[in-house]
Parts: sequence; C-alpha cells; structure tokens
Amino acid sequence: MKTIRADLGQKNEENRSKVRISNIGVEPKQPNIDDRIDIMNIINYWVSTIIVFLLTAGIFPDNGKKILNFFPTDSSASIVTAAYTPPIIPESLEQEKMAVLARVNELAQALEAKNIEKAIGLIIDKEEYQQAFQQAPDKMPILGRTIKSAQLSRVGPYNKFGVRLGELALEIASKTYTISIVKISGKWLFKDL
Repeated sequence: MKTIRADLGQKNEENRSKVRISNIGVEPKQPNIDDRIDIMNIINYWVSTIIVFLLTAGIFPDNGKKILNFFPTDSSASIVTAAYTPPIIPESLEQEKMAVLARVNELAQALEAKNIEKAIGLIIDKEEYQQAFQQAPDKMPILGRTIKSAQLSRVGPYNKFGVRLGELALEIASKTYTISIVKISGKWLFKDL
C-alpha cells in the first residue's frame, strides 16, 4: 500500500508541476474592442430608453394626468387648456371687436381703480407687471385713461393650440402704438402694454 500512495503522490506532484509550467507565460485575457463596443451599446440603449421615457412622460397623459408636469399651474404655458375648442369658422375682426373692447374697458377700470390683482389677471406676464404696478401705483390711472382709446386693428388665425393673436392700435400725440393681445381658452389677455 505504501507504494501505491507514493505513486499517487508522485503523479499528483507531476500534474501540479505541469499545470504550473503550462500557466507560465500565459497572460490574462484582455477585453478586445468588440467587447468594449458591446458594453457601450448596452449603456447607450439604457440611457436613450430613460431619456425617451422622461420626454414622453411629460407629453402623453395617463388617465388624464401627465406623469411629469413640466409646466406648473402658475406658468403662462398652463393657461392653454384642452377644454377650449375654437370655432370652425373663426370670428371676423368685427365680431371680435366687442369682446376685445369689453376687455379693454375691464383693464382700464382696474387700472384707474389701482386694483393690481384685477389688472394683472388680464395680463399674460403677471410677475413683470405686478412689480411695475407696485412700484408706481400712481401711474396706473394714467395708463387706464390712455388705454381706453385702443381699438382692435387686426386678428390672426387660431393656431393648433386654439390660441389667436390680435393687435390693438392706440393713438397718442398723432403717433400710433400697438398692443399685442392673445386669445387663450376663449378669453382675450394683454401680452404687453
């Protein structure tokens, strides 16, 4: 029995030395260029998938609510609502004059009364005009009296969002000035004064 064990021990030692000799001079396998390209393709796939998800989550609603809301409720972009559908045949300039003149009078009355809240409710750029009215409330009645003479000079077609642009003409000291107005969700708002 001693001889068998010695032979097995000797064979095991020979096998170990063969393995050690065979591993000498063999370098560890380095990833080749194809492996690196595969890794980059996987990373690009997942990054682009995440980007596409984020973009579509803000555009397409899920049960009437957007997954990501890019426009907070107080931004001017949130003024446009899906509930308003413009008429198939747009109103003519003459038809719009009554609605616009009512809005002009409403703004003029708010300005003359120095009612900042009501006045900025009729203007798109609320923050800018709120600061201007708060800094110079004594000029509000002058602006109100001046704007009363504004007349609707032109209206444009509705765009794909149901928004319509218009222009008021205002004559001051034999010069004509224009005021941009916007019809959003069926209501005219002043873009700039």
